[in-house]
Amino acid sequence: MFEPGDTLLIETNYNNRGEIQNHLFVIILKIEDKSKLTIIIPISTLNSPKQDRQTVLSQGCHEFINRESYVYYGRARLISEEKLNNLITTGQAKKKDRFSEPYFSRICDGILKSHFTPADVRELYQDCIFRKL
Repeated sequence: MFEPGDTLLIETNYNNRGEIQNHLFVIILKIEDKSKLTIIIPISTLNSPKQDRQTVLSQGCHEFINRESYVYYGRARLISEEKLNNLITTGQAKKKDRFSEPYFSRICDGILKSHFTPADVRELYQDCIFRKL
């Protein structure tokens, strides 16, 4: 079972030396009963002024973040619990420590504020938070 704030280190691509690269993803919602989906958002190293600076995370705010990083809202996506479990079973993903509350809240706050958040992600997030009100 996945909870909001949980993180996964997921294999995403290969670097120019042919080595597998991993990115940290944060799980935003409990698996939705209605859609059977959740939202995951990658965290990436901040190294360009053109990157989305809606939510910048400092080194040490999470066990895996060793440089200034940002929440890459433009690559946020919807994913099923089945797909997440499959990634773990096949070794393509590993669970990591959760984000602590102040950081997780900042990440969530940026979902609706970032101009880069995909429409389907924004829609599911809005649907879930407004249903809880």
